[in-house]
Amino acid sequence: MQRLIIIGGVIAAAVIVILANAFYIVALDQQAIVLRFGQYQYAVNSDVSERKAGLHFKVPVVENVIYYDKRNMGFDLESAEITAADQQRLNVDAIARYRIKNPLQLFRAAGTMEGGATQLGFRFTSALRAELGKVSQPDIISAQRTALMGRVRTNLQAEVNTLGIEIIDVRIRK
Repeated sequence: MQRLIIIGGVIAAAVIVILANAFYIVALDQQAIVLRFGQYQYAVNSDVSERKAGLHFKVPVVENVIYYDKRNMGFDLESAEITAADQQRLNVDAIARYRIKNPLQLFRAAGTMEGGATQLGFRFTSALRAELGKVSQPDIISAQRTALMGRVRTNLQAEVNTLGIEIIDVRIRK
């Protein structure tokens, strides 16, 4: 009799653990992708999916959920030395505002949000150097900065389209 109680308890505990892993919640400020054995199945609460935020079911052990932020995020570029067209060296501190538009593209290109941020940093530095290298120091400091930042944003957006990221704004802080 004790043996049946122990076996029943173990089975009940296993069922509770499996059911606890069968449900997942996607908050309004998150988006997620569901992978089955590492292969993409569907996205939840993203711009490219029909499934909305809330409580969802997944097959335990077989399916895995990866969460991504849906909010606008900032990327601070560490101070970089950039040479302007007139050969003046400038220490530029810039920031980009972005959001993840397609989590599947980000997953395929970078894997995680941290990997995506790293790739964004490389591409941001490249776009900033390319555009600031075309103009002289007074143009960077003057009122033409807004137009210059628009060109940097356009070039950066073209470079990060494969990451599934949308660039909202680019600014030079100092």
